[in-house]
Amino acid sequence: MVLPEQRTKVLIIGAGPSGLMMAAQLLRHGVQPVIIDNRLGPTDQSKALAVQARTLEIYRQMGIADRAIAEGKKASGVTFNQKGKPIAALSFEGIGNEQTPFPFLHFYQQSKNERLLLDYLTQNCCPVYWDTTLISLQQTVNEVIVELKNTNSEHTLTCDWLVGADGAHSIVRKQSGIDFKGDTYAHQFYLADGTPSTEYSKAAISFTGNAQPDFIYGWSNSFAYKNLDFNFFIRGVSGNQILNATMAGLNSPGDATTLNIPQFSLIEAVNDNNSYIISERFRKIRFRRTAPRA
Repeated sequence: MVLPEQRTKVLIIGAGPSGLMMAAQLLRHGVQPVIIDNRLGPTDQSKALAVQARTLEIYRQMGIADRAIAEGKKASGVTFNQKGKPIAALSFEGIGNEQTPFPFLHFYQQSKNERLLLDYLTQNCCPVYWDTTLISLQQTVNEVIVELKNTNSEHTLTCDWLVGADGAHSIVRKQSGIDFKGDTYAHQFYLADGTPSTEYSKAAISFTGNAQPDFIYGWSNSFAYKNLDFNFFIRGVSGNQILNATMAGLNSPGDATTLNIPQFSLIEAVNDNNSYIISERFRKIRFRRTAPRA
C-alpha cells in the first residue's frame, strides 16, 4: 500500500496495541492520523494476555467492549500448584466492585486485541500501512520530516506530531535522542496456548511447580600444611528438579528438553485460527560463580 499524503497532522510509528489505540482515540476526537508498521501484518502470537477494567471502560466508549468480553475470559483468581495439587489461592471475585462496570481481570490475548482495534480503524477509514519502515527523522520548531521506506518506494512525509509506539527498541526514541531508563528481564520463560492435561482451574491464573528447592546444604572447611593453606566449600541442592536441572546445564542452560521436570503438558491446542500459536521468549540468563582467594 502506497502512502497517499505528503503531509499529515499525526504520524504514528508502530501498529501494536499502543499505536492502534492512539489512532482510535485521535479518530474519536476528529483527527485523521497516518499509522505505519514495519511488520507485514498484525501479530498471530498471544504476547500480552489480559486487559484491565480501564481498558474495557474505554472500549465501551468506542462501542467494542461487548466483542472484547465475548472473545475473552474472566480470570477468577490465581492458584499456585505444586506436584499437581493446589497449595495457595487468591480470588479476584468482586475486585473493583462499585468502582467500575468491569470489576474483573479479563483474559484477552494481544492477537485478538490488535484485530479488534484494526477492525475499528477500518470501519473509520484509517488503514495501517504495513511493511513500511521509518528510516530517519528531522525535527524543526513546528514539524517533523520523516523518510519512510517500503518494498515499493521511499517516501518523504511531513507531520505536525510524531508518535513513537514502536516498542522497547523504538527507532523514534533513538533518533530523537530520548533515553530509555529501564531494566532487562534477564530470565528465560515460555508462553504457550493449549489445554493442560491436569485439572487446574480453567478460569484462574495457575502457577505450576516450585522455583525454590526443598533443601540447600553447604559445608566449608580449611586446613594448613606447612606453609600452605587449603580452603574448600561444598554446596548442594535437593528436592527441586528445576534448579538442579539449571545447575547441571550450565554449558547449555536453554536446553531442558531431555530433563524430567514435573510440569503440566499440553494435550490440545486451542482453536482460535492462529497459524502460530506457541510463542517462545528467550532472555539472557546470568550465572555467577565465586571462589576463595588464595
